[in-house]
Amino acid sequence: MALNYDTEIYRLLVFAGARGLRVKTIARAVFNASNSFFAPLDYDDVYEYCRGFLRRKAASASSPIEHTGVRGYYRLRKHCEASRQLMLQFKEDEESE
Repeated sequence: MALNYDTEIYRLLVFAGARGLRVKTIARAVFNASNSFFAPLDYDDVYEYCRGFLRRKAASASSPIEHTGVRGYYRLRKHCEASRQLMLQFKEDEESE
């Protein structure tokens, strides 16, 4: 399940742009995308996962995710090869749908 969360977080950040998104907004979108009637999730667990994931990734200089400088906001790094690849991948997936 965590792999689906990671993919959803990256997808959201690709479309968020340079401003980034708040952890709360990301967690809500991940919760809505992953929650179902047959496999209900706890929002607090999803929020904690998203917050921890974003903090861990932003701490590494080689990660495609960075903290924007505004409390609770994260975005993709502009000059990172991995983030450019993510942008291409998700935009191609959206166009093919």
